[in-house]
Amino acid sequence: MFMPVLPLTARTVSTLRAPSDQSRIEYFDADVAGLTLRVTSDGVKTWSLMYRHHGRKRRLTLGRFPDLGLADARRRATEERGRIVGGIDPAAEKQDERAKFGDTVGALFELYKHKTEMKRSWPEQRRIFENEVLPAWGHRRVQDLTRPDIRALVDRKAATAPVMANRLLARISRLFSFAVERDWIEANPALRIGNPSEERTRDRVLTRDELRELWAALQQTEARDADGKQLPRLSATLNDAFIMMLLTAQRGGEVCRMRWADLDLRTGWWTIPGEISKNQDAHRVPLTALAVTLRRRQPSRAACHSCFADTIFAARRLPLWAKLASIDFTSRTC
Repeated sequence: MFMPVLPLTARTVSTLRAPSDQSRIEYFDADVAGLTLRVTSDGVKTWSLMYRHHGRKRRLTLGRFPDLGLADARRRATEERGRIVGGIDPAAEKQDERAKFGDTVGALFELYKHKTEMKRSWPEQRRIFENEVLPAWGHRRVQDLTRPDIRALVDRKAATAPVMANRLLARISRLFSFAVERDWIEANPALRIGNPSEERTRDRVLTRDELRELWAALQQTEARDADGKQLPRLSATLNDAFIMMLLTAQRGGEVCRMRWADLDLRTGWWTIPGEISKNQDAHRVPLTALAVTLRRRQPSRAACHSCFADTIFAARRLPLWAKLASIDFTSRTC
């Protein structure tokens, strides 16, 4: 089959199509020897590296476009070519990988975890996989899962948690893209399955009166209504966390991982390091006099053995707004 050689550009890659009379076609990159882009009639585009090992033709799947762009595909191909020159057969490594781990979704997850668990998003990913995906599919072969299987699982979740169903679909698609990259399967069955739910931007803000009521509730760890019934309240630690969020306008995750080493209470500054901030850029936050007082009344927890060592707020990174929602702070207390 004829395989055209093209000086690929980012624009070219995004617009390439398979000829109408062919189910698929492969384009060779003119810049990196062996790098190919397979384009199917369905519009699926997959990067591969063609090479020879001991005289045998070999194919190494690198990833799917647009998950893997042109520049990254060239970089990956160049790195693998260096390994091939050194006598390594990367395609055989992937085959050995499947022989070691097996071919079930559970086995794929273990491999995916090994490659992904250092990412900042891993705790939430793990929760979704362990609670939603593995109980349903952990024992099933990756190759046997179909688009109807995926729709059925996602739609069941959408019936009770529409937005979480969108997150579930995204995680499933990423897992299958990883499977394609590792040559477990030829194509991602979750590709182009639409989100089951429409998401709307949340623009609800507290009124001044609600803020006053919330502020009063955050000064309490216990409260009762006019009939003497006990009302939900948070612990002193979580109260302090929410107060600090209000005083600094910072994210809950960043506040809960505030460290004494990042505070300068004398000058009133908090430096959020890049490994904690959401955008991974370090930045400084001014602390009001009230925020400084709040910090000084909280004893140092440098020796604490919680999940975040040397963290001022020793509580785990809980779904804070779910905790806050439990407070009926509009109730009259006695």
